[in-house]
Amino acid sequence: MNVKTVKKREVSFVSGSIPKALLAFSGPFILGVLVQNLYGAVDLFVVGHFATTADVSAVTIGSQLMTIVTQLIIGFATGITMLVGQSCGAQDKKGIAKTVGSSVMLFGVVAAALTAGYLAFHKQMVSAMQTPSEAVLETEQYLFICALGIVFIIGYNVISSILTGMGDSKTPFIFVLVACLINVVLDVLFVNGLGWGARGAAIATTVAQAGSFIFSLLFLRRKGLGFPLSKTDFRFDKAQIGSIVRIGGPVALQNVLVNASFLFITAIINMMGVVASAAVGVVEKLITFLFVPATAMGTSVGAASAQNIGANQMDRARKSMWWGVVIALVPAVIFTIICQFYGAGLTGILSGDEQVVALAANYLRSYILDILLVSFVFCMNGYFNSYGKSWFSLVHSVVTTFAVRVPMAFLLSRMEGATLFDIGWAAPASTAVSLVMCLIFLSRMKPLSAPQTTDLPLPKKHSGPQHFVVTISREYGSGGRQIGESVAEKLGIAFYNRNLIDLTAKRSGLAEDYITNWEERISSQSIWGSPGGGRGTGSPWFGKYYSNTDIMFNTQSQIIRELAEKEACVIVGRCADYILRDYSNCVNVFIHADLEHRAERITTEYGASAKKAAETAENTDKGRANYYRYYTGGQWGSRAQYHLMIDSARFGIEESAEIIADSIRKLFPDK
Repeated sequence: MNVKTVKKREVSFVSGSIPKALLAFSGPFILGVLVQNLYGAVDLFVVGHFATTADVSAVTIGSQLMTIVTQLIIGFATGITMLVGQSCGAQDKKGIAKTVGSSVMLFGVVAAALTAGYLAFHKQMVSAMQTPSEAVLETEQYLFICALGIVFIIGYNVISSILTGMGDSKTPFIFVLVACLINVVLDVLFVNGLGWGARGAAIATTVAQAGSFIFSLLFLRRKGLGFPLSKTDFRFDKAQIGSIVRIGGPVALQNVLVNASFLFITAIINMMGVVASAAVGVVEKLITFLFVPATAMGTSVGAASAQNIGANQMDRARKSMWWGVVIALVPAVIFTIICQFYGAGLTGILSGDEQVVALAANYLRSYILDILLVSFVFCMNGYFNSYGKSWFSLVHSVVTTFAVRVPMAFLLSRMEGATLFDIGWAAPASTAVSLVMCLIFLSRMKPLSAPQTTDLPLPKKHSGPQHFVVTISREYGSGGRQIGESVAEKLGIAFYNRNLIDLTAKRSGLAEDYITNWEERISSQSIWGSPGGGRGTGSPWFGKYYSNTDIMFNTQSQIIRELAEKEACVIVGRCADYILRDYSNCVNVFIHADLEHRAERITTEYGASAKKAAETAENTDKGRANYYRYYTGGQWGSRAQYHLMIDSARFGIEESAEIIADSIRKLFPDK
């Protein structure tokens, strides 16, 4: 994704028809999710038509237990995506190599531990799930065989996370497509042709995962990664591994907790017999397809509202959320009606057993009402995430799942004469509580102001605060920070540079390390952030179009405006000249110096070699220029952007600071 493309996409969100933009945006997303869901549904489809009810139950229970592994790895792998993305933004190929090497070592150990754990305790896991006695053997076989493929699941996700962090989401999609095709062919061969039932489905799945992983290795060997990777990179780097765990840990926790709740509910229903167990598995697979429009619209709303917040169009951001709800409700209402009257036709797609189909259709009639409520909740989550409030999505999801859905499903299952139709009400009841929490949170959200991030007309000038503000943009190594600090001291005013990181971290919830590595940096090809939470976290199809970097920029912009309103100050970098472009008392300064002089300063201050110092200076400035162009549409370092440009190599640090301070005294003699 290049900068030009991103800008064009932003303009489509901040102007023109909101519903049209949302619909166009959600199309590719839906395609990707459908293919991923198809991969998971193939086993159940084939087994449901060519094997026994016990086999269907085995696939349902076994696949849910394996989903815990997948979601755990997807969560932690977001740490890889973020670190690789940071290094790409800084054009630090060595940093990418360190992350990749540490990731391989870390996840190699994780793969060994999880494989050993599942192989050793697969029977206990099956027993803990209250698996119907008729399906115990099949479930144990299915889980044991699938556990042999854990190393391939982890390998695929590590590679996908690396590629996603480098700005490539298409290649991982190809890998998933390859796995899906292999799985389809082998499922038909092993289950229908050889009659191996759930065991055959497990073998097909494991072989498909292995094939996809091997294909990905061969693909990368031919295409290359675009950076050098040596044996010395493959080591347990404590800092890198610590960052991966710190970033990916919360996402992994949410994924595991939410999926654990489904395991609890499955265990509750398994006590009702093998037919009920199979019926629930059929419905859960159908739901993954039926909920795709609502999920896609939630992500689209996140993209639209994030960009409108960046464009300082808060009303339009909220309108995007409500338009998303309206659009998501259209298929939701249609699906609800179909499930009420033609549920057996839908469930019959995944099972040929009449009893299973009948029970599944009954369960679906109450469960499907959840789709009407998630149409609201998913879009609200996207809106909250765009404001940097992704933590709330995690909170209400976990709270309502474990405080409402699981207990309610358990209590309903214990009622005399309880049916799956009764238990199905637990899902919409839980989401209804989430919706109430979201509405309350929405009503109490403080207004957020943010700068414009597209090429829309500039706002009219106003007098702004009575005090003045000095913004300093600087070439790397030119001494801009020291000059700004000296200016603030000479004028007796506040100085903001590194302390903005702490302020941004506290308000946005983003880690300080993330802000340090990402602010004022962006690659020439793309900008990537970590999926910080919400439904579908870890998938390249979720969170791809709006990032934590956008949240960081919007938050910093709000803070900078507040500081400008509050006091006279000097602000270094962070597009402050653009953010405060409508303030008449703002003076914009650009500090520059020749490359030789800057390389010498970098070598003296940081101990880098002269060659490395010059390369670092050029790469850093390129990242700053791209960042500035991405968020402002302007040209960083252009004289049209600044009131004063100073060559620090000629005047030196102190004299440059005195020139700026003296200019301010003359411009604002009474302030």
